[in-house]
Formats: sequence, structure tokens, C-alpha cells
Amino acid sequence: MARTTAGPGGVGKGRSIVAYTSICPHGYSYAAPNLGAMGYYKPEGNRGPRMVCCAHLSSFDVTRGGEVKGGPAPHALAAVVLEYDAAKDEAYAVGFLGNPQFDGFFRAQSQALRDLFRTTARAREEVSKATVIPYAEHTRVPTTCPVLG
Repeated sequence: MARTTAGPGGVGKGRSIVAYTSICPHGYSYAAPNLGAMGYYKPEGNRGPRMVCCAHLSSFDVTRGGEVKGGPAPHALAAVVLEYDAAKDEAYAVGFLGNPQFDGFFRAQSQALRDLFRTTARAREEVSKATVIPYAEHTRVPTTCPVLG
């Protein structure tokens, strides 16, 4: 079973699978199931693919390690390190690169997360079975906000 591991460089066919936390390093806005505060935009014109935080319009280049391309974010998105199993054509998250700021995020969003999960037990259950899914499948509300950078 051949496996490859990579950070923001990508894994899979053409090393085209990359992943980032959808937590903005500026104000801890995030993509919730019923709120698309962090949006993904396909390439258009002279802009490459981007993730954009609609709260304060920070823009991140997903082809260059999630680097900041515009807005007030102080640093890049945290990259999710992926392991790829070519035989199964599946990618698995195995860690993070960069500054995921999880402690600050959980402090800043504690009430919203309590409202979302209702109980700590349910939150732990959701985390233990977490899977990587396309952003469009995660959010029910389409995200539209200006793309900067």
C-alpha cells in the first residue's frame, strides 16, 4: 500500500488535494454547517483559487500554503497535513502545519459551539468521527463575498 504525506504541497493525483482549517486567523470566523463565513472561490480572471473570510475579507491563496493575499489576517491559514492512500484513492488528515490557533478559537467561539452541539459529549462524538468533505457539502448557506488579492 503506497502512501504519501504532504502539507500544503498537496497529495493525490497531480498533488491536487490540499486542505486548510476554515478558521480565519484574524477574528476566528469559521465555516459552520448553517453559516458559510469562510468561502472557497475557483480561479477566475487573473486570480487563482482562494479562500475568503467574509467577516473581514481576508483572502488566502490555497495554491501557496494558504498565504494571506489581502485583508487583515496576520498570517496564513493553518494547513492540514494529509496522508494519501493511492490504492484506495483516499486522503486522511494527520496533523497541522502553521498556527491553527485552536485554543483562541475555542475561547472566542465557545458559546456558538455550545449552541451548535448542545452538549460536550455530542461535540466529542462529532470530533471523533470527523471526516474531510468538500466545503460546499459542509455549508448549507452559499457563501458570497468579495474576493481580495
